Amino acid sequence: MNNDLRTTELFSRIVRFWWILVGLMVLTGLVGLLISHFFPPLYESESVITSTLDYSQLGRMDDWKEDQVYKAIGDIIGSSEVISKAVDQAKLEGLDITLDEFEEKKSLDRQDTRWVMRIRDNSPEIAQKLNQYWATAAMNALAEMNTKNETAFFYHQYINSLTDCFEESVMVDPSSVECNSKNLNEIREEMAAAVAYTSGINYSASLTFTHTSFELTTKSTLPKSPVLYAQGGMVIAGAFIGLCLGLLFFLSGWPKEKQA
Repeated sequence: MNNDLRTTELFSRIVRFWWILVGLMVLTGLVGLLISHFFPPLYESESVITSTLDYSQLGRMDDWKEDQVYKAIGDIIGSSEVISKAVDQAKLEGLDITLDEFEEKKSLDRQDTRWVMRIRDNSPEIAQKLNQYWATAAMNALAEMNTKNETAFFYHQYINSLTDCFEESVMVDPSSVECNSKNLNEIREEMAAAVAYTSGINYSASLTFTHTSFELTTKSTLPKSPVLYAQGGMVIAGAFIGLCLGLLFFLSGWPKEKQA
């Protein structure tokens, strides 16, 4: 009962003195804004990689399968291997940065068929360079993946032809020039080598990525002005502190209401 009475009293006090609560939030928000000016500016560089599926070769794909393709592309762009190569390139260019520091500076967001790569740093030039190293490493990794999948697709076709050749050698046409019984051991060895190369590679995935293209549609930008990340965060934090202070004051019984 006392708790209900206390809650009702607090609510009544807030309604009566709402302007004090708002004033405190505005005041502490302004203090947060002032404090944010003492933080070093933060600049953001952005680059975009766009993926295109060749539907003339792949045919109709459902939304789930398309989504999995684009997620796989994002996994490669944000992979530790790609980031490590970007960090190594940065070090070669004389930038002192660790893998953990790079991870803190980067962000990766998907926008439909586009992957947006962002780097934040106190220097606009360094932000652009780090983003450029990342974009280059990502495009190289995607090109390498495409080459590997094209080769895997070729080997899958090759395995099928060797299988047909082996069957013909045994059952159909033992006198064939290309597929005769004298070549059985050679065919077996080539099949084993092809199977070993494609081990762990999904045929459907290799076919999909063989007909997927990638383009760096937005090169690493040079930021002209700092982002408002720190400023906005400090204003919100300040306003929240003001709200908490106001509620504490009201709970303590301040301001005193005039007795009738």
